[in-house]
Amino acid sequence: MKKITLDKINFLIILLIVIGIPVGKLMSYNLFLLGYIEDSFDFNHVWFLWGSNVFLLIIYLYGLIKKEFEIEIEDILIYSLFILAIISTFIAQDRSIAFWGEVNRNEGLLTLITYFLIFLNSKNIKEKKYFNYIVNVLQIIAVFQVIYGLLQTYTEVGFVKHYSRPYMAMGLCANPNFYGSYMTLIGLYAATNYLLRGKVINLVLALIFFAGLCLSESTGPFLGYLMAIFLLIIWRRKKINKKSLFILGLSCCLIFNLNNWANNYLFRDSHIKYGYEDYNIKEDIKGLISGEDLKEVNNIGSGRIGIWKCMLPVAKEYFLLGAGIDNVGVVCPEDCGMRYDKAHNVYLQMLITNGILFLIFYCALCLIIFIKGFRLIESFDITIFIAFIGYCIQAFANISVIDVAPYFYLFLGILVFCNNKKITSNNDVNF
Repeated sequence: MKKITLDKINFLIILLIVIGIPVGKLMSYNLFLLGYIEDSFDFNHVWFLWGSNVFLLIIYLYGLIKKEFEIEIEDILIYSLFILAIISTFIAQDRSIAFWGEVNRNEGLLTLITYFLIFLNSKNIKEKKYFNYIVNVLQIIAVFQVIYGLLQTYTEVGFVKHYSRPYMAMGLCANPNFYGSYMTLIGLYAATNYLLRGKVINLVLALIFFAGLCLSESTGPFLGYLMAIFLLIIWRRKKINKKSLFILGLSCCLIFNLNNWANNYLFRDSHIKYGYEDYNIKEDIKGLISGEDLKEVNNIGSGRIGIWKCMLPVAKEYFLLGAGIDNVGVVCPEDCGMRYDKAHNVYLQMLITNGILFLIFYCALCLIIFIKGFRLIESFDITIFIAFIGYCIQAFANISVIDVAPYFYLFLGILVFCNNKKITSNNDVNF
């Protein structure tokens, strides 16, 4: 009988979290569609994340006591973020929201603790095969999410929960923007894997996830995806097979144009009905390139510039320690009758809710990982690194949510381990 090691227990807990997030969301959708609950948020998978805190903390502390886990500069930065998050909770304008999170958002102190623990534990996994298992499971789940997104967009079947604007897919992420950021994170992993390794299965997965990204019709994640791929091409140009790059590029163009055709013709009535005739990736990009969107600056990025301008005075007021975790909706004024509970920019959100010190420590963590990442040479490490970059870019126009952020912190942890240590096993079960 094989000995159950701390490393294996650590891996299994993180794997359960990876599986539990989409399963919980799917259950909530099914309970809602069957009429057992009145709102799909009544059954919330965040309970699963909060419950995992106990196990993650025990494993982490035990690993430190047994000296199987090491404290590094990245750990110290996370400790600092944790302390500042607690301070922000105590001085919050609404302490209840700071602790539990905004209604239906749930990104309060408890959730931030989960993110931090996922990071701290994942960076201490020691066998490469465990990393590969986790990421492969992520890809399998993402394939299901693309299928679910296709059903949301192109069918009216009753067992699938549709978004309020039926021409946009949301998968199991509750919103097309979140679905887009999720597809950017997973899709960049698959696309980079194909460009570096050339396997057909990686091409198939990359195209599936790119299709999911297009289905979201979310421009921020789409641009983050393209910019990360562009960086990869410049950085690893000697390692990328030109034929593979041509095949991927041509295939993605075909998928993008096919989706745009379907969006404009099959769902034109839906566009007009909801007043968003030009609300898709192609029209957003066209508006920016032509300068048409620049005529009304506040409308750029589906109104994000206007939202940020509205929130900057608030950021100045709560500059040092913030207004309290997830307290944007409490302190920000309504804009034309619309209440915003997120800043639609992860970094601005941190500044308003947690203060400048929190933002500095978070950016320092990402900057260290970014700088060290250029020393990576293994294909697996580089794929995670490019996915990390793409997510950080799209975060300028998107928000952090419990459906996607746990995976980002998982990738952060894997990257820190790849940057700082040698993996003890060469078992490569990667797709």
